[in-house]
Amino acid sequence: MEFVDAFQSSQIGQELADELARPFDRSQNHPAALTTSKYGVSRKELLKSCIAREILLMKRNSFAYVFKSVQLLFLCVIATTVFLRSKMHRDSIMDGDIFMGALFFTELVMMFNSFSEISMTIDKLPVFYKQRDLLFFPAWAYALPTCILKILISFMEVSIWVFVNYYATGFDPNATRFFKQYLLLLLLTTQMASSQFRLMAALSRNLIIANTFGFFAFLVILSMGGFILSRGSSWIN
Repeated sequence: MEFVDAFQSSQIGQELADELARPFDRSQNHPAALTTSKYGVSRKELLKSCIAREILLMKRNSFAYVFKSVQLLFLCVIATTVFLRSKMHRDSIMDGDIFMGALFFTELVMMFNSFSEISMTIDKLPVFYKQRDLLFFPAWAYALPTCILKILISFMEVSIWVFVNYYATGFDPNATRFFKQYLLLLLLTTQMASSQFRLMAALSRNLIIANTFGFFAFLVILSMGGFILSRGSSWIN
């Protein structure tokens, strides 16, 4: 303490105190010396960089997407041969059951095909949290490119299924109903399942927990969908 008091009472200590007491003149500062924004570039550049990064990751993981597409095509051929007919009859309850069975199997395959999002998302989480904490980018700049590019992947997967399966199964040849099934039913189902599994992966951050909750949510959707268990079941009421 005596050393500190001696330094402050010396000529050098008094000059240092006088210099620190004067307010800093910002006009003499170089404009690049201090940052004025939270991130180094604009939001537009951040989004473009994250999109390019996600495209690069998809190219590196191209085997997984090709394998999913081949698997989907294989299941589509199986479903087409099971329900193969040029025109589906619409005269009885049994015909309606066949209609619903074909649609239900299609929905089931699309949801199972999105289940791989859990493991792919969890693998990227450690890098995401580290880069976000270091202020490389905000969370929305990371999540938005993933959602946009997954929509394009969903278009491709749904196209593989619908263009092979729709008319071979004997659904209505009307083009309007064809695109309704393509855009409204399967595409939205794929996006719902993909987003749901990515959410569970982000919330749990653990593969075992995410798989458990993913299968539980899958079970709830199937059981409450009205096909496996009819709405009139007494235990639901």
